[in-house]
Amino acid sequence: STTMEVAGGDQSTLNWSVVGGVLPPGLTLQPGGELSGTPTLADSYQFEAEVQDGQGATASAWYDLRVCDAPVLLALGESRAFSPSGPNGCGFFLPAGVDGDRYRFGVVYTRSGVDTVGLSADVPVVTVALERESGGGVSSELLFRAPAGGTETPALGPRIGPQASAALQEAMRLEASNRAFQSRLRLAERELIRSLGPNARPLPDTRSLTRVSGPVLASLDKVSFTNAEEEFTSCTVEETVRAIKVKENDVMVIYQDSIQRVSDALSDTHAQWMLDYYDAYGPQVIDAYFGGITDINDDGKVVVFVTPVVEEGTVAFVWSGDFFPKTEETRGGDVWEGCPASNEMEMMRFNLSVIKAMSEGNYQALGTLVHEVKHVSSLYKSIIRRDYQPLWVEEGLAEFAKEVASRMAWAASGGPAVGAMAKASDVTGFTRDNYGVILVIAGTTRYLSSQPNAVVVTPLGANEGHSVYGSGWHFHRWLGDAYGDAATPFGDAAVIRTLNDSLTATGVQGILDVTGAGSWADLLEEYLTAVMLNGAGAPQGPLAFTSYDFSSITGIFSNPNPPGDYPWPVNVFGEATTAPFASASSTGPIGPSGVRFFDLTSNGTGLGLEVNVTAGGALSPFRIVLVRIE
Repeated sequence: STTMEVAGGDQSTLNWSVVGGVLPPGLTLQPGGELSGTPTLADSYQFEAEVQDGQGATASAWYDLRVCDAPVLLALGESRAFSPSGPNGCGFFLPAGVDGDRYRFGVVYTRSGVDTVGLSADVPVVTVALERESGGGVSSELLFRAPAGGTETPALGPRIGPQASAALQEAMRLEASNRAFQSRLRLAERELIRSLGPNARPLPDTRSLTRVSGPVLASLDKVSFTNAEEEFTSCTVEETVRAIKVKENDVMVIYQDSIQRVSDALSDTHAQWMLDYYDAYGPQVIDAYFGGITDINDDGKVVVFVTPVVEEGTVAFVWSGDFFPKTEETRGGDVWEGCPASNEMEMMRFNLSVIKAMSEGNYQALGTLVHEVKHVSSLYKSIIRRDYQPLWVEEGLAEFAKEVASRMAWAASGGPAVGAMAKASDVTGFTRDNYGVILVIAGTTRYLSSQPNAVVVTPLGANEGHSVYGSGWHFHRWLGDAYGDAATPFGDAAVIRTLNDSLTATGVQGILDVTGAGSWADLLEEYLTAVMLNGAGAPQGPLAFTSYDFSSITGIFSNPNPPGDYPWPVNVFGEATTAPFASASSTGPIGPSGVRFFDLTSNGTGLGLEVNVTAGGALSPFRIVLVRIE
């Protein structure tokens, strides 16, 4: 309640009334001037109050009264989603509660992005204004202000040791340059299939044929391979090169360019490491999660061609052109276009220096084997579907394959069981077995710790470490955990396998079809809730991460490089993990399906904190997701 006041007149004979406009429902103005009651409908109201004294003198004035929703009351682990309030709206109000009440909220731009090469200039600006109310008044205390643009973060520096740190930084540098090449390659493949015309078909899969085991499976000691012109953007043969077999097993054969082998031979030891790692973990992952791989040349093996055509800065790649027949064929009355540069086999090309780096503690080559074989599986399906997955899905799921294989290897060497929640204390060093996990965690760290970020693209202005490899893996890891049963080994395989199927739509639509989510915005709300609750100690809910305690395991790379802690709230700086309820403002860019997180803790005094987000109107593609974590 409040009491209206007027200057002058006979103060002992005042009589108040409403003569224009309307009071909020639930409020009344008493003749004595008391405005009181409990409003029942949030809105903006205007009313004219008039006062008259016993001598007949009058005065009147118009008033604006804004009625906002009640403070948001959440139990631990509970979440709530809102639309942005706009510059004149109420926002939402966090009650002061008791000392230590803690909240996180994320502002997400729910656009799914236009992703062909993994880069987007669609980066709007979001402003979050916080007003702390103490005893009915607004506190003007300014305790923090987030920078307006993306912040520069130093290179990664894991707390494991200088040699491991140097090797990991080199691996991350290679992944950054490799993804740029892969982006160009995927775009070129789309154009290549278009140029081959509507009758372009890959060679048929021969896996259903009965095979005879034994010596007949041995691969030739010397073969010839073709490379396409213009960085594999056409089917024209640029060169034919000789290759020498280094080693093989029943599922993979490794060849090396004959000229390169004379001057810089791939060692038997490194070749055997690769064969053993893939044989132990690769086929299980590819079969369970991605429906296996084709066998178009009827040899039952994936070919790894170590060649200088894979330039420095690129790790390895699979080219879709190798799935097509070399020459035009007529089958069943249809004419199948040919691709002269095709090697007509399941094949990846590999950088020698990346393999040799295993001697220096960089085991990137091992996980890359599984990553690239996943491309063998999915790119063939893309040709059948005649539609490639967007880069964040294609590469995110390839990283998923690498991570699952690494979890299996890690468990076999004494690490956490496959399906268990891995945490920082489980990482005692960087090894051949856990290196795939380390790389995807590092990629997630770079993705979430930079602004602007995004799940579906790398936004313009993002830190150079941001990658759809990291964001794509993190999102698909959540899909496996939340919509599969990742706590059981291979329990998430059915979800991922369906996503990879040639009958499933590509991109966001396929994910919505598989999960049954009502919209991309709905799914992002669920995702943000899982991110903000991960490792917080509050109840996690039914759609939580179950494979990783990211709040601890990303700490291997965090503070000081990059600064902060998962999920890297933009209002927290230095060694702090949260910020107090205080009047403040934060403005910054946000990418498609990107997020800006905030972390706030009350000391229990005053009334609470009003949060107002300016990011478009009620129907704009922005959402706010709030959780209580303490």
